[in-house]
Amino acid sequence: MHLGIVAAAVFFLNIPFGYWRANVPRRSVAWFLAIHLPIPVIVILRLYSGIGFVWFSYPVLVGTFFIGQLFGGRLKLWLAGCGPARGSSCIFRDVAGEKLQKEPDCSSCTPKTGGIKKPEKQVACEDI
Repeated sequence: MHLGIVAAAVFFLNIPFGYWRANVPRRSVAWFLAIHLPIPVIVILRLYSGIGFVWFSYPVLVGTFFIGQLFGGRLKLWLAGCGPARGSSCIFRDVAGEKLQKEPDCSSCTPKTGGIKKPEKQVACEDI
């Protein structure tokens, strides 16, 4: 198997773990697991792909590991700013489950003035 294919697999494998890591406290057990759980899978990928542990594969795979973690964490922040609050640590639940949930009722968050919602200041539903 080609090094580029393995690097892409490492990148996509780390996106959900980076998403999880972004939603847990730093230096906690969950944070530690979010970083280290993908490593055995990557070792298995290296062995079964035939790449093994040659020196030139380390910078590529370590780089894609951290870029995947970073991308997953940034995705969590981006999705949190785009619509209803997503409090879960699971990217699949937040992205796919959003279509199954109805929009939150924010009618109590903003005062009604003549049928048009015109907030005096921006208030999120979860702050009330």
